[in-house]
Amino acid sequence: MLDRLADELQDLLAPGVDLDGALWTLIWCIRGFALGSTPTPGGRLTEPRDAGARRQFRTHLHLLVDRLFLPSS
Repeated sequence: MLDRLADELQDLLAPGVDLDGALWTLIWCIRGFALGSTPTPGGRLTEPRDAGARRQFRTHLHLLVDRLFLPSS
């Protein structure tokens, strides 16, 4: 499945971005969030079920994807 995804995304990478590194970064981020917790600025740990934590994670993930890949034309 990753090979098919890589074929589709290869031409959409921002300059200087390694495709394997980009895909694994996304996978690690999602897995880490889904199976772990995230700290708040005050040090409290939140779980993936927390709506605020999910919102913050989605915002961060979208920013990461926007920086790794070129905008669609």
